Amino acid sequence: MGGRRRGRDSSARNKKAMEAVEVLKEIIENSSISDPNLAVTASRDLTRVLKRHSVQAPRDLRDKVCRSCGQPMVPGRNSRVRLNRGVQTTTCLNCGKVSRKRLNMVVK
Repeated sequence: MGGRRRGRDSSARNKKAMEAVEVLKEIIENSSISDPNLAVTASRDLTRVLKRHSVQAPRDLRDKVCRSCGQPMVPGRNSRVRLNRGVQTTTCLNCGKVSRKRLNMVVK
């Protein structure tokens, strides 16, 4: 007779996944200039955690990792940021991927 199989506690898994995302986010933010290899590894692990647990990345983190090549994007070092008519254009200098984000313009 086999042992009883317990179901997965999805809320606990999601909580642990979000904790891992926060730790990896801090690593990416703090080490992207001082240790680029650590930041690359953290961004790769971050995308793996997000895909495995079907968790969305926090809004502020989505712009810091290239969706095409997975490299952490540091403006001035490996990404170019341009503002034009209320649109922020970010270009990854590793792979050439261009991402555009509409900015909220306040009209007075």
